Amino acid sequence: PPSACGGFRDVTWTYTVSRSCGVYPPGCDSNGRVTCTRRFTVASAPAVVMNCGSNVTVPACSTQAQVNAAYAAFLASTTASGGCGGVLTNNCPTPPSACGGFRDVTWTYTVSSSCGTYPPGCDSNGRITCTRRFTVASAPAVSFNCGSNVTIPSCKTQAEVNAAYAAFLCSTTASGGCGGVLRNNAPSQAPSACGGFVDVTWTYTVSNVCGTYPAGCNSNGQVTCTRRFTVNSGGAVDVAGPGSVSYVNTSFNSQYAVNCAFTNWLAQFRTISSGCGACAVFSGDNRVAPSWTNGGTVRVCYSITGRCNSDSVCATFTITRNHSTCKAGTPEVKNEMVAKAYPNPFTENFNIELTSSSVDKVGVTIYDMTGKLIEQREVSSEEVSTLQVGERFPTGVYNVILTQGTEVKTLRVIKR
Repeated sequence: PPSACGGFRDVTWTYTVSRSCGVYPPGCDSNGRVTCTRRFTVASAPAVVMNCGSNVTVPACSTQAQVNAAYAAFLASTTASGGCGGVLTNNCPTPPSACGGFRDVTWTYTVSSSCGTYPPGCDSNGRITCTRRFTVASAPAVSFNCGSNVTIPSCKTQAEVNAAYAAFLCSTTASGGCGGVLRNNAPSQAPSACGGFVDVTWTYTVSNVCGTYPAGCNSNGQVTCTRRFTVNSGGAVDVAGPGSVSYVNTSFNSQYAVNCAFTNWLAQFRTISSGCGACAVFSGDNRVAPSWTNGGTVRVCYSITGRCNSDSVCATFTITRNHSTCKAGTPEVKNEMVAKAYPNPFTENFNIELTSSSVDKVGVTIYDMTGKLIEQREVSSEEVSTLQVGERFPTGVYNVILTQGTEVKTLRVIKR
């Protein structure tokens, strides 16, 4: 036979018969033979083929069951065939922990030496090997980035506060660990733009995959931090004013004295807090002192409305007439006073043109449109025309009140 290592033999069989009647039977050749040939083959051992798998990395936070299944597939990914009596083994049947680690697995394919030699690729012991690594990624460390305390200045709009509050809530981030979830206890609404604060606590919770929690977590697998979001107050408005007063006209010796008292009383209406820039406004009667001779009452209100609240104060200034001061048979002299401001509007200053039959002094009082006293003086009727007023005034509208005796004139001027 051929060698067990492989080869073949072509074997021919010959059947020979005698010629008893001078001829051979049909099918025999001229020598009385019939032949057939067949081949006997011993197949050569197939070449050794080893298909080595790839390195494998399992993502962090996989369960142990997922790791085990991936490891079984990893072990099965390397195959070998060929040679005689081939046996494939590996040196690492157990997978690493789901908490992280690796295995360097070596597969060995061993064949028999049936013909005294080993197939090409095998070592002197009839072996061929390959090594691959199976890795379970460790969970990333917990990273907790806590934002900062935030303070919003007063007088911001609620929309601006809301936007800053949304950014504040997003300023704290966390990552790492397994199954991490970041939550906070923040109210859904930001503090009022008028002032207030909220303390917000963020909690980052991770899963217990490996029997322990990452460094920095408490016994419940949590990391926390607290920050404060503050909106400064300062948007409230507040006004104050004098109490109501009443005088007998004999308390004064002229209309100018009444005007001065009224101006001083009026100046007590003031803004304590304008909040975020609100302007107080006067309302009620015209802010002109009552007549010295005839008396009267002026009721003034001073109001302000801000973003966060409103406030107002009202008071009256009264002059009562003492009839005992009237002299019987004394006719009242009517003073006709005519006044005009020019140029009006003006850019630098303006003059006052005054026509009057009285020689009494003239009181000049100027207010802006909020009721604030801008200028006050008393001059002779001749000096009025020489006054140049308004050089230092800012652009705006002003009320100029002229008083002479019982006569009162109000002029409105505009500075451009």
